[in-house]
Amino acid sequence: MAGDPLKHQWAHSAVSNLENSRPDLAVGPPDTKICGSTAAAWTDLEPDETTGEFFLELTYRTPVIPRLVHIYQSGSPGSIIRVELISSSSGLSKEIYRADPAPSNPCLQTLSLPVQAEEVFDRMIITLQRPPPPP
Repeated sequence: MAGDPLKHQWAHSAVSNLENSRPDLAVGPPDTKICGSTAAAWTDLEPDETTGEFFLELTYRTPVIPRLVHIYQSGSPGSIIRVELISSSSGLSKEIYRADPAPSNPCLQTLSLPVQAEEVFDRMIITLQRPPPPP
């Protein structure tokens, strides 16, 4: 409704197909304040061993019509290649971001994605791919 304040929410559960990862660490507000991968990061503990695509699926407690998605990255920014919103009730999905993997910058970054949708969503799948090492 017009005039309502913006509502924010953090994911309340997460899963991933990446071995040696801790997707539960992607739940709730960011808790990393330094550049580079840290013990608070959800991604695998052996990033040099990871090849190919992998995903992080986040579930939100309250379905919403999103207007803006923020993805906080503390290590390997540039690895996100696709972001998709999903409605558990209807099964509809909406891709809101697609890119090629980029060289990593190990500092804190926020990927902010405006969303134009009228559907209600309660899940997000973030697909990542490690960029190739520099020559």
